Amino acid sequence: MNKAQIRPQKTYTHHELASYSYAKLVMLAYDHCPPIYDSLPLKEQDLRNRLRDYFNPTPPESPFGTMSPQSTFYIERESDQAAWQYVQSGRARTIFIQAPRQMGKSSLIQRIAYQTKSSHVVAFVDFEKFSQTVLSNAEDFFIEFSGLISDALGLPDRIDDFWASKRRSNLVKCSNHLTQHVLASIQKPLILALDEVERLFTCPFRDDFFGMLRSWHNDHINMGKLTLLLSGSTEPALFITNHSQSPFNVAERIALKDFSREQVRALNQRHGELLTATETEALYNLLGGQPFLIMPLFIINEVICTVN
Repeated sequence: MNKAQIRPQKTYTHHELASYSYAKLVMLAYDHCPPIYDSLPLKEQDLRNRLRDYFNPTPPESPFGTMSPQSTFYIERESDQAAWQYVQSGRARTIFIQAPRQMGKSSLIQRIAYQTKSSHVVAFVDFEKFSQTVLSNAEDFFIEFSGLISDALGLPDRIDDFWASKRRSNLVKCSNHLTQHVLASIQKPLILALDEVERLFTCPFRDDFFGMLRSWHNDHINMGKLTLLLSGSTEPALFITNHSQSPFNVAERIALKDFSREQVRALNQRHGELLTATETEALYNLLGGQPFLIMPLFIINEVICTVN
């Protein structure tokens, strides 16, 4: 083939380029980018970096915050499989993902939402986004909570219809809004994902709210399409003393753990073998696989390699 006969350009990801041998990288340069091919010979990492720039791959992701559910760098742990099996079990249930902060709870929830989009609809509510004013007033909170659920599913706002009566409690209004408006408007089962639930542990209406969730868990007739997916970093039993009113002691518990050695090695591979085997082992021995400490180091190393 003549070098001038360039094939249509295709985008190659960091992960794809990291997995290719030197010979494969040379062929990519030959087929797609004659200027890079003409600059050969190059060191393997230099060639890989130049091809990354040429194919305009996705830039390194931020190591902080929630990861994209489609991220190449998302590492599945045993907890992912457990959560997936619970959600796909075919029956409504309550699931509680518990781990310290910065362990990947929100990323796992988003991953579940992405993986189940063909079989479920997902409403994601992050209590970190609730103002302290809302968290101090029961009616404001239950209205905000109900409105965010319908907003997440693209449903029309019918809050006024359910809160018009002065004789019903906020719990009844919120439950009616869920069953008569939200669940009645969707065909697929609903995963109601509630992130950072520990923000509510010190609210004056804490017992009412979690008691309501427990009643939803127990109501198989009206809530048969509902799966509650809760996440938090604090032990609920420290704040909820009435276990009969708690959704947590009937929930399937999933504990997020640190990355294993094998998972840190897999992460290194997906970043293009930035570290040698010895360096990867030393990194694991130093940090113990804590995701919040491990992830930034790979991103920083990748940026440095790209700049160089």
